[in-house]
Amino acid sequence: MLDSKNLIWVIVAVGALSAFVSLGLIPLDVPPVTAEQPRASGLLKQPLFWAIIGAHTLIQGSHGAYYAFASITWQSAGFSGFSIALLWSVGVIAEIVIFAISPRFTISPTVLVMIGAASAVLRWILTAMEPRLEILVAVQAMHGLTFGITQVGIVALLVRSVPHHLLASAQGYLVAFGGIVSAITVIVSGLIYARWGSEVYFVMAAMAAAGGAVMMVWRARLDAAHATEIEEGT
Repeated sequence: MLDSKNLIWVIVAVGALSAFVSLGLIPLDVPPVTAEQPRASGLLKQPLFWAIIGAHTLIQGSHGAYYAFASITWQSAGFSGFSIALLWSVGVIAEIVIFAISPRFTISPTVLVMIGAASAVLRWILTAMEPRLEILVAVQAMHGLTFGITQVGIVALLVRSVPHHLLASAQGYLVAFGGIVSAITVIVSGLIYARWGSEVYFVMAAMAAAGGAVMMVWRARLDAAHATEIEEGT
């Protein structure tokens, strides 16, 4: 069996392999950028773009307590290392399945995001109740909805709403704001978890609900949006 202190070299090897494989990626053909095209900073002046960012950061940020404290909670509940590994694996597999079948989705991106938000609310409420292992496995499978389907919907909204030449910048803003909110969420979750334990997930449920509400409020505008709307600020 691999010594735990050598596990880092497995991670390094996988990272090196990923870097090597990426050398074979073929760049997409993109239209040339002209001087007349607006700057990426203009995205931050558009309410529709902020609606996408708001929904994304709230729903995905609601995973903060889960990422930080799930294993600690499960270990405290008496779950074995194998059971904890199984629970994490179920979540990853569910996420992969959603990404694999996502090209077949026919419903609008806004509905996908709202499904993700509603699923997150249910998931965190159930998690806060510290269910038995067999129930927790089913709850973990919801990661495909809470994270996976939300991500699919958000990316589809970006593609639909943001001009092609600004997509890279738009994704950069999305990741940056998402990282900031997630970091703050983990810090605040730590304070809540230290005092109330698993009840921190009720706060995560409220956070996800807020993300779903943002999407619901802006649904009509986002469903009707096309690439020129955010570019022109209409």
